[in-house]
Amino acid sequence: MELNRPRASVRILRIMALVLAVSVFWGGGLQPAHAQMSQSHALCWSRDGRFVAACSETSATVFNVMNGRAVCTVHPPALLTGVALSPRGRFLAVGILRSRIELYQVSDGKLVREMVGDQRFGGGYVVEFSADGRWLCSTGDSRGHSDADPVVRLWDVPTGAQISTLAGPRSDLSPHGGWMVANNSVEETVIYQPVPAGRRHRFDGARLPSQPFRADDRCLAIIDDQAHQLRMIALPDGPKLDLMPITHRHEAIVLSPGFHFVALTRRESDPAPAHANVVQIIGLRPHRVVAEIRGVALRATAISRQHVVLIEDAVHGQFQFVSTLTGKPVATVHGGTQKGTHSQMYGRFSHDGRLFGVVDADLGSSGDGLRVVDGLTGRTLWTRPIDR
Repeated sequence: MELNRPRASVRILRIMALVLAVSVFWGGGLQPAHAQMSQSHALCWSRDGRFVAACSETSATVFNVMNGRAVCTVHPPALLTGVALSPRGRFLAVGILRSRIELYQVSDGKLVREMVGDQRFGGGYVVEFSADGRWLCSTGDSRGHSDADPVVRLWDVPTGAQISTLAGPRSDLSPHGGWMVANNSVEETVIYQPVPAGRRHRFDGARLPSQPFRADDRCLAIIDDQAHQLRMIALPDGPKLDLMPITHRHEAIVLSPGFHFVALTRRESDPAPAHANVVQIIGLRPHRVVAEIRGVALRATAISRQHVVLIEDAVHGQFQFVSTLTGKPVATVHGGTQKGTHSQMYGRFSHDGRLFGVVDADLGSSGDGLRVVDGLTGRTLWTRPIDR
């Protein structure tokens, strides 16, 4: 028996090494496109286009878009998980660990109030303002190795009171702020309701595409996994229109604001190289394939109002801009973030699509920085450090 113990120990060590290797591969290596959503909540734009905010793990800074001047910087007491600017840039909401949201006044960086969620969860929040600035929507975030709050919460900004909750963990507010929708991944349901409260509508066996609402608030898109269809629903409970068939091979589905185009990311057929993807850009009216882009660890994450598809290229740590009208690449923007994982790529279009922001983690001794580029050409307009 004594002679067999070393062999058993060796087997245990080999198993542990294999588990560690797998965890490293899936946690920090070339992750498949469906493993994690892009953390574009590390930066946000005010709806009027005058301000942009970005955060590192320890601070958040609001910048004037025209000249890149820092308007204010805040240093919350815990790791940051998301930022949001009110429509005219008056307030900055910051999600932090320990299930809290801090609301700051942008003019002087003064803390206005704190909103506390369910403290049984140690994670932070991703936050988003409604179009009128009256409401704030929060979704649990598990960055910092803490448990995420699985509930979507709607807060009253003037009072800090919690108004409504939906089973999450993912949520979206419609462009004009009239509706909120939640994707309950555990029960595989989509629930939507008027803001701030009202009759709820539920769809079983469904999930949300990356951009579920049409720009005029009158339509909602869902992925019906039972019928294998991408569907458009007239709000509040109108007819359902099938837009196109969807299979389980489609890992990321993004609609344009007017539902004229869809960008699909799917795995290549076997025996393709590991993590090989195809991004397919399709016009819906009329139905036509505009372009197909192939590569390793590619994923479409947004379509701007300027008809540009944003494709994350995790292998090269860069973003590709592709025109929905021609199907041709128009620009490449280097991400400057950790290569090989989508979860470390931070990029987001402004609301009108004319600008694009990148949180750059490779500024050396300057710490994290924000780079603003032209949303059509990818030309850099300015770069500023986030931590001051």
